[in-house]
Amino acid sequence: NGIDWKEMLEPLMIYISPWLVLPVCIYIGFGVFALMNIVTGVFVESALESARREKERFLLHTVQNLFNTTDEDKSGDISWPEFQAKLHTSAMHLYFKTIDLDISEAEDLFHLIDVNDSGSIDPEEFVDGCIRLQGPAKAIDLATLMHEFKRSHRTIKQSHRALTTAVSRLRKPPAGHRPEPMITTV
Repeated sequence: NGIDWKEMLEPLMIYISPWLVLPVCIYIGFGVFALMNIVTGVFVESALESARREKERFLLHTVQNLFNTTDEDKSGDISWPEFQAKLHTSAMHLYFKTIDLDISEAEDLFHLIDVNDSGSIDPEEFVDGCIRLQGPAKAIDLATLMHEFKRSHRTIKQSHRALTTAVSRLRKPPAGHRPEPMITTV
């Protein structure tokens, strides 16, 4: 239900110039190309989002299975020796490949995931840490920086408390000591 292209272009070719058909055809071709590009873009974006969600589900499933198999003593926590003992398993290699890390960075990963510095990782720390570290290798660099910053911040706070205590002791005069009056001249 519309006008045929021939009916639209014939008067242009006969009464004006056959060369004017060329810009119209280019315009129509550009419109079709643009429309197809939008449709393709929507399809690709949908496929990429679906693949990202699938990777997240796979990673979560892998992390849960990895935690269960790594916790050999079934204590509910993973210690560094338990983690280290499983480093050469195919599941651990698959996990490291999934989060784009080299297996040589395993000890750094363990200490990053152990946010409370207890020496062991509980399930919540493990899942949160693993999900947080997924992505390119730059994610572990940022996580290392955050971990070192937190550790430095704790050390600085402890030093500040100790310094404040020492200064307050210095300001307090010893028992039985009378401060000398300050003499001012006018």
